[in-house]
Amino acid sequence: MPFHWPRLDLDQLLCVNLLDVNGCSWSGGFRIDKTNSFHINIRDDQSVSHLLKVEIVMEGPTYYIVFVDADEVPPPIRIDNLAEVPVEYFQRDTEEQRLKAFVKPHSQLPYAWDEPTLDPSLTLRVKGGTRATYSMDKLEEGKQLCYPNFIYLRATATFGRSPSSGDPNRELVLEVVQDQYIKFCKKEIGNRNQLWRMTSGGMLEHEGSVSPRDPHLRSSNPQGKSMVLDIDDIAPRPGRIVPLTLRKRDERRKATQTWRFTEDGRLCCADGAMCVQTLGGADCLRDTAVGVVGPGPSPGRSVPAHMRIDRERLHPGSGCLAVRTIMEGPIRVLQITDVSQGSMAEVTRNYQDWVVCEDQMSDAELKTGNKKSDLELCMSLKGGLGVSLVNSTPEELVYISLQNISLDYISNANSTTADISVANVQVDNQLFTATRPVLLYITPNPQKDGPENTSALNITAQKIPNSKWNAEIYKHLIVSMKKLSIQIEEQLLWKLLQFFGFGSTDHMDEKVTEEEDPRKALAAATSVKNKRYYFGLLKIHTSRINLSMLTASKLSPDLQALKRDMSLPLVRFEDAKVDLDPFIKAHLFETIVFLQKEVGFHYTEELKSQAAKILGSVDFLGNPLGLFNDVTEGISGLINDGNVGGLLKNVTHGVSNSAAKVVGSLSDGLGTLNMDRNYQDRREQIKTSAQSSRGHLLAGVKGFGNGLFGAMTSIFTQPYDGFKEDGIEGFVTGLGKGVIGTVTKPVVGVLDLASGAANAIKDTSSSSSRVSPPPVRLPRCCHGAGMLLPPYSNNQAKSQKLLHDLNKKNLEEFFMAVEQLRREDKLMALVTSRQVYFLLGGVPESSNIILRVPHKELARCLVVESGGRFYLEMVRVQTPGSEVPRVPQVRCDKQNVAERVSQQINYARNLYEEHQHTLTVSETEDS
Repeated sequence: MPFHWPRLDLDQLLCVNLLDVNGCSWSGGFRIDKTNSFHINIRDDQSVSHLLKVEIVMEGPTYYIVFVDADEVPPPIRIDNLAEVPVEYFQRDTEEQRLKAFVKPHSQLPYAWDEPTLDPSLTLRVKGGTRATYSMDKLEEGKQLCYPNFIYLRATATFGRSPSSGDPNRELVLEVVQDQYIKFCKKEIGNRNQLWRMTSGGMLEHEGSVSPRDPHLRSSNPQGKSMVLDIDDIAPRPGRIVPLTLRKRDERRKATQTWRFTEDGRLCCADGAMCVQTLGGADCLRDTAVGVVGPGPSPGRSVPAHMRIDRERLHPGSGCLAVRTIMEGPIRVLQITDVSQGSMAEVTRNYQDWVVCEDQMSDAELKTGNKKSDLELCMSLKGGLGVSLVNSTPEELVYISLQNISLDYISNANSTTADISVANVQVDNQLFTATRPVLLYITPNPQKDGPENTSALNITAQKIPNSKWNAEIYKHLIVSMKKLSIQIEEQLLWKLLQFFGFGSTDHMDEKVTEEEDPRKALAAATSVKNKRYYFGLLKIHTSRINLSMLTASKLSPDLQALKRDMSLPLVRFEDAKVDLDPFIKAHLFETIVFLQKEVGFHYTEELKSQAAKILGSVDFLGNPLGLFNDVTEGISGLINDGNVGGLLKNVTHGVSNSAAKVVGSLSDGLGTLNMDRNYQDRREQIKTSAQSSRGHLLAGVKGFGNGLFGAMTSIFTQPYDGFKEDGIEGFVTGLGKGVIGTVTKPVVGVLDLASGAANAIKDTSSSSSRVSPPPVRLPRCCHGAGMLLPPYSNNQAKSQKLLHDLNKKNLEEFFMAVEQLRREDKLMALVTSRQVYFLLGGVPESSNIILRVPHKELARCLVVESGGRFYLEMVRVQTPGSEVPRVPQVRCDKQNVAERVSQQINYARNLYEEHQHTLTVSETEDS
């Protein structure tokens, strides 16, 4: 049912009335200002509560309120009454009688807030005793509850008899009657004259002689008004019987006002010689019998019935209850225990509902009688672990290198603990067009002031077994990382998103389905059937991140479509120092979808809060924050260490970096005005080839020459290309582009020269902390036999790099095989998907290529023998009407080498032919 707020300035509090057919109802309100979940109580006429789970989920611009049954999920709150008396409970500030109920002794009661918008505090009260309020947001021990717990001084022999109708002498206790006489009378519930309290000093205070008191006052009576049990004589007389009476407390009568219960079942004075008994002996032990103090039994004789006096409590327990708030998994427990029960840890052990600490035995183990043994695993991978991501093209995207991995794993019946540490983490950008070959690495620490043995990545977790709920319970999960430097290239970013399914047909269909019917996604997010995860502490700690983003001037059509679908604008910036607050959640109990959204929302908001730092690092502004940080670092080194050279170096780096970025942004902007795609491609190729200070300077010179050459030829090439594509109209358009290029290309060339020179100075003045480490390895070769992914080979990776150096990074031609034909002059054959190269020395220079045979000109490759030598004979294709082509031959050292190379060349040539006759997806779409 849709709902709209009547006034936008009102608090977002929604009042709800619920009523079901069984008479259970709830009336209250809850806030709708963020996604969350909670429980509410639905009470029936007998104040019995049933829990209902409420989830507030935001899908698009709409908040959904979903009510689901809560039987399959643990309650948010549980009241554990481990004491001996019932305790009344209700939420603070809710004084309605229907919202008050009792929790029975030695029982557990699930609870949820009756009013979710009120203070999350529970008030407890003991009947006839005190009350106190406890905040459920604080895990602590609260104020103790007290209740009056008097004792009866009973004649032991009259208790435990079989009941008989009209027996007046059954269950006799000492009672103070008029004129302060003390007699044995029949026990009456609620008669204050029969109630006593024993003080810490051993005195027996009479409750009926004083007005009712606050149970919190544990002392006897500070005003001295209480009456205590005494004898009706100045002092006890051995061998004589003295009546009992009440007197005021008097330290001088300590000998007659102090009492103790003996092990043989008597109530004696302090000296132990005289004890309480019935006047007249055992035959007179009846209702209204007078209580006296007299001599005890003779030594060695048993205690007669009229001398046996013991105590019975009015209420169970000690009269004092300890209350504390603890966590058991995702359940917040308000635990009530009697102070006489000992430590709470021992009491809790018998009442655990969430954490299962007993050994779990399977059916097979029960049959054999064998228990599951503990497992402890310690593993150290000094060489580390490498993970390669290869897409379906196929091409390798990134290579993740985890070095010096240490794992400590302990599993037993009570818990599973894991501690994983990685000494170093590096993620390499394996794209052949990458200008920053390292995507992620640990930022070097130039001061060396931190501990060098700390791990780059550390993960600690402790899991506790659970069989009752559909949930995984973790006491903690802590992820901590060192300072990171991340250099993101736009092309790699979109390829990674494409690799993980974004932009695919299934992803788009799922997105459309969710938009058309959001109830399905809503049901999936709020279903109680989904597994939930509890974390006592979930912490993801990231230190400072040096973030850089390099945008791409040209993307493939599929990546452009993905970029449009994601609607994520990117701007070029470098070395933005981003400080993200750690993600810390305590006692979190949610589904994995909710957890992912929470983590994503947290870091999205953190990045938004760092927008000023990112804006201050963009290229078109010259990275002013980078300049400020360089100067600050140089001044700090000068003041602390007297490093004058460091100051000059940092200032030089900052100024040259800012100059290079401003000039580079201007050259890119003017280059776009040329509207010459070929010219832009040459500029990008020149800039990509620069990987060092010398390379940047050389790239600047080449860029300047490219600009001059483009200016001289633009007036001719642009009209010609336009005429070829669109005729006269294209000729006129090309003429205009040529005129613009003649003016702007020389300026762009000059700016490219200035940018290259500034980048060269920047690289020369860069400190070691700013220099990224080299890649762990070269990009792998992804095209193997049968077009399957081969295992990594360093030789193939080097040969692939050699090919890209030869063909100027033409990625449509990929490496297939390489073989050395002769040792004397290091002649080698490089087989690719388009041609075969025969070159000397293995150096990627065009002067070293002695023969190049394209597959389209090759009919077959044969192995021939002449004079004991073996040759590769390259039979070319003969076209009709043309001369017979010359058949080149290349000598090999051995026959097996020639045969292997011939087989590889023929295989590559067959693949080329097959590809030429294959109808691609783009061709079918065009048709």
